[in-house]
Amino acid sequence: MTNRFEQLDSIRGLAAVSVFFSHIVSLLTLPTVTLLFSHSPLKLFVYGHAAVLLFFVLSGFVLSLPYLKGSQLSYKNFMVRRLCRVYIPYLIVIAVAMLAFHSLKPIYGLSDWISILSTGEFSPKVILEHIGLIGNYNTDRFNGVIWTLVHEMRVYLIFPLLALVIVRLNWMAALAVCAALSLIGSVNNTLHWEPVNGFQNSFSLTLHYCSLFIIGGLIAKHRTSLIGLYRRLPRLLKYGALLTALVLYTYAVKATGLAGRMHLAFLGEQLQDYVIVAAIVIFLTIALGSRKMIAFLTNKAVKFFGDISFSLYLWHLVLLIGLVHLLIGVLPMAVILLILSAASVIVAWLSYRYIELPAIRLGKLLTTKRPTTKRLTANHESPPPPVQPGLESAK
Repeated sequence: MTNRFEQLDSIRGLAAVSVFFSHIVSLLTLPTVTLLFSHSPLKLFVYGHAAVLLFFVLSGFVLSLPYLKGSQLSYKNFMVRRLCRVYIPYLIVIAVAMLAFHSLKPIYGLSDWISILSTGEFSPKVILEHIGLIGNYNTDRFNGVIWTLVHEMRVYLIFPLLALVIVRLNWMAALAVCAALSLIGSVNNTLHWEPVNGFQNSFSLTLHYCSLFIIGGLIAKHRTSLIGLYRRLPRLLKYGALLTALVLYTYAVKATGLAGRMHLAFLGEQLQDYVIVAAIVIFLTIALGSRKMIAFLTNKAVKFFGDISFSLYLWHLVLLIGLVHLLIGVLPMAVILLILSAASVIVAWLSYRYIELPAIRLGKLLTTKRPTTKRLTANHESPPPPVQPGLESAK
């Protein structure tokens, strides 16, 4: 088994681009644009929420591979590497956002979400909450995308338990655990026992997202069977599978209305996510099994966005907020968006090259045992035993 699937890195990059486009589309208030991207397969390119679910599934896939091989790191080393990989780049981005945005005024005339971003209380309490990362706090204050990192870090803390479910249970029992976690997480939708201080930031929702990590691990566990199944399909059924995934992905929101009509409105959000995840499972199976898709996803241009995906995800909203505040009323919005696109790619590449890669190397350095060297005598014989304290003075 290998721990590296380059085509999945590229899918993560395309998902990050989808999040980027979703914020551009939602920034505008053009009904035609909203309608076009909301009710057609073009939604694939701007469906930010679905892209986030894809991140969680891919994380579960990648993190489960060492457990499936029986070569997992110790818990301490696992957490050190995760902290270096995710937390260091996050801290740098959030520090920049805090310094730049702590006194911004609201912008009106655009979508509601940007008019309230980066406004509100700025205090030591807010700073500490962002440094802590895993709490239930207002993640919209400086960089709205960080709510997903809150869930990621929480899941990292308990991932060895999730890995037990992935490794030891058959797929049906593991999916039953997923359903139970999502059901427990949905209780807060009805009882409201836990306030949500940021966008989708509750601990209850983390339980639901744990199920997505498990599903990602199950894809990794059964990937050989999934690839074999896909490759045995007739060509027509392969196209049918892709079309099914596109329909599920585009119209998953219908599941929320269906849940309401079944008097299960409190499960609507979770059911919608599972429809999206069903589409994601098909997409990933095609990405793993289709030779044409592998060739496309491992193309250098596509792979580039896989490399910078995390940095693009972290930085693009900070750049969007900053550029809109600086240039609105000075340049046409189309020009601002062009500048934003170029700046986002450049900053993401610089961040990947000079922040992410050094952070990854630091994590490996801190968790890799250095070989010990022993000095030998000139004739290569074993060195004499050390003198015990007190014996040398007694001679």
